[in-house]
Amino acid sequence: MICAAIAVSLIFLSGRQNDSDAGNDRSFTVTFYSDDGSILKIESVLRHQSATPPVEPEISYGNVFVKWDAEFSDVTADIDVHPVVREVKAEKNAFVLSGAYGQKETDVIVPLQLCGEVLVSGFDIRIKYDPDALELLSVFNVDGGVVYNDSEAGVVILNYVSVENTTADVDICKFKFRVRAQSGEFPITASVVDICASEGDDIYKTDFVTVDSSVYVY
Repeated sequence: MICAAIAVSLIFLSGRQNDSDAGNDRSFTVTFYSDDGSILKIESVLRHQSATPPVEPEISYGNVFVKWDAEFSDVTADIDVHPVVREVKAEKNAFVLSGAYGQKETDVIVPLQLCGEVLVSGFDIRIKYDPDALELLSVFNVDGGVVYNDSEAGVVILNYVSVENTTADVDICKFKFRVRAQSGEFPITASVVDICASEGDDIYKTDFVTVDSSVYVY
């Protein structure tokens, strides 16, 4: 009788283990949205696996992407993921860095825009990052051309002297990083050294704001 009870217990435990293994094969739906409610991406993800967010989320005019509002690195249920955004259309000369997501040994893109009420003819700016966490691969414009002036470990130097005065957003460049870190949040910051605007033959200093960002390694 004792042997029979042990056998039944072993069968029961084996059945529970099989059920657990089968559960790991279950998939869930992760849906990424834009800030206007439109769907950017729908992904089916196995239990305890990571979803892959859009590389450059499409955000409505006047807003910039900061981060996602939900975790998706260990999926155990259906998840709706929405962007956290910052409004910049009311700002004057806003140098804006957008947030980015990646995993170790993947590449991420961090755009730099000049947004809001833009009245700038030239500027000198420094972009700073953690070189232990991120490796700078390139800095390029919308046409794919390399645009930065100089760099050193953890710093990119940008000098522009021909930005047109405009009320629309200006895509300055995009930074391509290789992720070195295993996980965590790593800030990307913008520091304006000099900035000027022109009106006719007059050149003068103008106001500005900077919006920093982070690379989130998940």
